[in-house]
Amino acid sequence: YNAGDTSGSLKFTPISDQSGSAIITVTLTDDGNTADDGVDTIIKTFSITVATVNDAPVAISQTISTPRDTNKVITLAATDIDNQITSLTYNITSLPINGNLYQTSDGVILGSKISTIPTSVTNTSGIVIYEPVWNISGDATGNFSFKAYDGELLSGEAAAVVVNTTIATYPIISFGASPTTFGENQSSVVT
Repeated sequence: YNAGDTSGSLKFTPISDQSGSAIITVTLTDDGNTADDGVDTIIKTFSITVATVNDAPVAISQTISTPRDTNKVITLAATDIDNQITSLTYNITSLPINGNLYQTSDGVILGSKISTIPTSVTNTSGIVIYEPVWNISGDATGNFSFKAYDGELLSGEAAAVVVNTTIATYPIISFGASPTTFGENQSSVVT
């Protein structure tokens, strides 16, 4: 109720993302005219029920790094105010230009290549494996996007996974003198 509002209207605004029932009691008192022996009061009680609605999950963007020429296990993530995170599934909505995405059942072994979109991720924990293009490195070399699904609604915005591929540093072996010649079935120590 707003002061000065003579329409007799009440407005009930529930708290965002809340549901349940509320009991409202309204007491009306007149100005005390002489009818019915002076001041009259009426009390009315009613309830309002706010029904639950399903809110779409929110997919979470992330930036990951992997050494050049090295596969990367990626766990997709989202939040959902209505459902447990473990009940969400994921749909790939764009594929990396450089590299490939693979399904995986265990987070280790490459499954089938994801080659069309949208594609549902088959791993129940939202895990995919990114395979970079050989000898490619740099920022944003394997970007892709996905949406989360709660069984009824897809997340609104597709979340981006930015994949940065770093240059792998390999050990270097150097010899102080000319290499030694070894005979078959012989060994020698190189320092």
